[in-house]
Amino acid sequence: MGYGALLAWIAAVALGVPLHIALSPAFVPALLYLAVFGSVLAFAAYYTLLARIGPSRAAYVGVSSTVVALFVSTLFEGYAWHGEAVLGLALAGGQRAGAAAGAATVRRILGMKIDGRAWRSLWEVDDRPGHAPRLAIIDQARLPYALVTHELGDCAAVIDAIRGMQLRGAPLIGVAGAYGLALALRADASDAALAQAHAALLAARPTAVNLRWALARVHVVVAPLAPAARAAAAWREAGAIAEEDVALNRALGAHGAALIADAHRRTGRPVQVLTHCNAGWIATIDYGTALSAIYQAFDAGVPLHVWVDETRPRNQGLLTAWELAGHGVPHTLIVDNAGGHLMQHGRVDLVIVGADRVTRGGDVCNKIGTYLKALAAHDNGVPFYAAVPSPTIDWTLDDALAIPIEERSGDEVRRVAGRDGAAQLVGVATAVGNPGFDVTPARLVTGIVTERGVAAPAQLAAQFPELHAQSRGQPHEPPHDQPHAQKREPA
Repeated sequence: MGYGALLAWIAAVALGVPLHIALSPAFVPALLYLAVFGSVLAFAAYYTLLARIGPSRAAYVGVSSTVVALFVSTLFEGYAWHGEAVLGLALAGGQRAGAAAGAATVRRILGMKIDGRAWRSLWEVDDRPGHAPRLAIIDQARLPYALVTHELGDCAAVIDAIRGMQLRGAPLIGVAGAYGLALALRADASDAALAQAHAALLAARPTAVNLRWALARVHVVVAPLAPAARAAAAWREAGAIAEEDVALNRALGAHGAALIADAHRRTGRPVQVLTHCNAGWIATIDYGTALSAIYQAFDAGVPLHVWVDETRPRNQGLLTAWELAGHGVPHTLIVDNAGGHLMQHGRVDLVIVGADRVTRGGDVCNKIGTYLKALAAHDNGVPFYAAVPSPTIDWTLDDALAIPIEERSGDEVRRVAGRDGAAQLVGVATAVGNPGFDVTPARLVTGIVTERGVAAPAQLAAQFPELHAQSRGQPHEPPHDQPHAQKREPA
């Protein structure tokens, strides 16, 4: 009977070790050794219990403990099957991740944290029975020096927060716009008011396509309804969009984390990642886009270090540094023009950024300075990726240079803000140009990371055939295992 138990234990380890590896996008030997050591202890327990409870029960205890030890070590890494991502998207009514996503895994967390407390960048406040819920935000204009929250009571407040960059980041702006439209309909739900609020919100930030997408989606839902039903329906739809944003960013981050893990396997050393602007959880509802990949790789045990561009003139890199510091990710803040130098000296393994709009051909519109990073990456053979959820892809656009580029106030360049206030850098006698974004052509982009996987720019249409077909006014019959849904219900 002892030999039988030994064979059973060997079988349990033989099954458990591949399970452990399969559940981990980055193989972490220390945790596997811990699991095997636990299984050895479990087998020792078999002999200890043999005389007391009999060989059959002792073997059961030993083998069961082995499997539990291996599984617990996997959970220790904070990972679960990729099916969790698919389930999360399905519960949000979103699109299935697709076959290309099959090998990815998703980090199981409640949300990003500040001082141990889970936060979102925007959330509903519903603490007054009998009253409509309200909208609350983290004021990004006060970060990283102070954590300040505000409640936005009407559409005008949402517009001001978007224009003043208290709310920023393409996915977050889209969700905020949806809530702003709902707030406007509380005040006046007539057709004229709906059209007016829609136009005013759309004009708040013209470059980020998520805003246009979210507003159009809410408009489609509420336009057929009686005015009395519009505000509540718009609020529900905005909430659904918010939950989908979390699921999409969590899924795309798993694919990006796999890229970072692959880089570590190739080099055998900590992965050097460069990012520009802020594409973290504060720029979305949760997780982030480019930083979602970094967080999930880091939490899987992949050794890495992040070069953080300061991103003048708004210094969004300070938000990235604040986020990474809060999560314990090693990072270094650098001036914007240092990236090319680092790449030239082999100190960058890959570049990953977010985006405000991606054309269907894979051109990437992102914060000003991204194009220069892509040029330097291309010249030095460094892979360049953009991480975006599908609502950031503009399926109507072929010509990237037709994207409206926001020209922001010259005062953002003339003055620099810090912990102790603002300082004037140059007087009004000097003209200032301040374009907010630039366009990186698809030929410089190694891959686009979405919730369905990593695609070469030319393959985006194949990754999202139903969205591409819609943009051209063509009917599309999705595969039976991939539900087609642009209208989504709340999770």
